[in-house]
Amino acid sequence: MNWYKLHTLGNKHKEFEWTYSSLDCLKIKRVFKNNPLVITQFSDLEIEKILNYIFINKELPLANSVHKLSNGTEIDGIGSFIYNNISRDTTDAQASSQFVALFTKLKILGYNQKPIGMRFWLLNIDWKNKILEYMAKQPPYKNEKSNTL
Repeated sequence: MNWYKLHTLGNKHKEFEWTYSSLDCLKIKRVFKNNPLVITQFSDLEIEKILNYIFINKELPLANSVHKLSNGTEIDGIGSFIYNNISRDTTDAQASSQFVALFTKLKILGYNQKPIGMRFWLLNIDWKNKILEYMAKQPPYKNEKSNTL
């Protein structure tokens, strides 16, 4: 499996790895201090739901604060949509940071270029072809032959 490396869009520019298979899903791999490896997965259907939500709302904030998601005070946005409609897990909702970084890199999403108060909108609905084209042109960060992920 080929993994690609990117970083988030905010001030901290946290590195993450990602891979995609149309037979499987989008996988986002992150490392946390208290948990050495976390992999969040988004199926094609879940990606479609997220992008459709962004399209319907025209422009949305990231909205993925762990504290606000946990106590129900987070505003409507991409992270809160993932939390409320895909996975009631703050770790998965926080993967919205990596999701938007990848999708802006591929010009599927546009954003206001602000490190704080980021807002996102849909540029291209053909997300699957954009991902596959990128993977075909870009050398992977690392290639793992195992199917353990």
